[in-house]
Amino acid sequence: MMLQPPSTFNIEKPEEWGKWKSRIQQYRMASGLSDESGEQQVCALLYCMGDGSEDVLNMTYVTEENRKNFDTVIEKFTDHFRNNTIFERACFNQRNQEQAESICRTIHHSYPPNGRSMRVRCHDRQTYQGPI
Repeated sequence: MMLQPPSTFNIEKPEEWGKWKSRIQQYRMASGLSDESGEQQVCALLYCMGDGSEDVLNMTYVTEENRKNFDTVIEKFTDHFRNNTIFERACFNQRNQEQAESICRTIHHSYPPNGRSMRVRCHDRQTYQGPI
């Protein structure tokens, strides 16, 4: 059975990482890619992600040995896209609050893909300890 890999991942939309990660993991299992070497799996992952994936991976300071481990590379990407505080702040700062809109609603609408607030998306904690 020949399966089509998921469409490329847009690194400009890190909020879509969770959904894309789920698709690549499904593809990995269904296609038999999971039976291949770790190095082949990572190469397939980077190919499927598309442009910019190598640059992002290089920013994560992954060792040469860990670059051959699919689960480690996925974890590095997950950490990168989940903890991109600068990007999150930029999204928030570009949003204009409507005249009758509460601050809670403004924050919620700044991060519509999964409805989580900035503090959770940036740090995966209950409290955010920095300026927006």
